[in-house]
Amino acid sequence: MNKEWNKLVKWSILFLTSIFLLGLVSCEVEEYEPSPYRVAMMDLNKAKSKWKYSEIKHYKLEQRKQCFCPENVTNWNILEVDLENKVIKVNDTLVVVGDLQKGWPWIKPIKPLFDLVEHEIKSIPYSLDVQYNDEYGYVEYLGVDPHYGIADDEYTYQIKNFEVIK
Repeated sequence: MNKEWNKLVKWSILFLTSIFLLGLVSCEVEEYEPSPYRVAMMDLNKAKSKWKYSEIKHYKLEQRKQCFCPENVTNWNILEVDLENKVIKVNDTLVVVGDLQKGWPWIKPIKPLFDLVEHEIKSIPYSLDVQYNDEYGYVEYLGVDPHYGIADDEYTYQIKNFEVIK
């Protein structure tokens, strides 16, 4: 009886092992695809790193915010930022760094524009389109529609004629 019992146990183990291995072989593994949120955050972090390592301290660009806003907001603005001397010019008007948000809250230098992109990614808007500059990583275009079905809440930022000032 002991011999038969050992034989039964061996065959049972062999049978269960075969079923287990057959199950492993027949499983189809789906390829991992990160969420759009994760992809957007990875793209943002890559662009921020590119910007940081470019070590640009003085730059000039043209920027426009498009929205259902007053005309002075949607016009192209020339922005010059000197990080070493903490000076910002908006359309040749000298602005103290802290006063930019008071007089021109729609104007976003590179770092605050990165912060805005991060805020929008985390808020999970209905629609988000971000394009980064290949060379320096700054945001060239940001398009946001925060809510589905709500009219006139979408906005965009565009940057053109970026120039590093030595």
